[in-house]
Amino acid sequence: MDRYSSLTGQGWQVTATGISAVAVERIAAPSRSHGRGDRITAVQHDLHRSFPRDRFDLIVAHYLHIPCDRDRVPALRPAARALRPGGRSAPVAGL
Repeated sequence: MDRYSSLTGQGWQVTATGISAVAVERIAAPSRSHGRGDRITAVQHDLHRSFPRDRFDLIVAHYLHIPCDRDRVPALRPAARALRPGGRSAPVAGL
């Protein structure tokens, strides 16, 4: 089971992003195949240009491929602003 399907299986409502249309489809497919397609929204975003318009309890960054440390700050700043009060951010290996 992938990380997103695991979260939807625990009852989380997941919004996941990917930079490519192929990635976005691959993100959502496992949750849909387990009958939890209503719990995942997968959207295409280049985090240097856009970020989902919503508020979140948890933001997890997996495999954030940004070539230089200083370039991560502008890409992650909208994520920090999107956290609800008391929300958490969890960068994961692969940053």
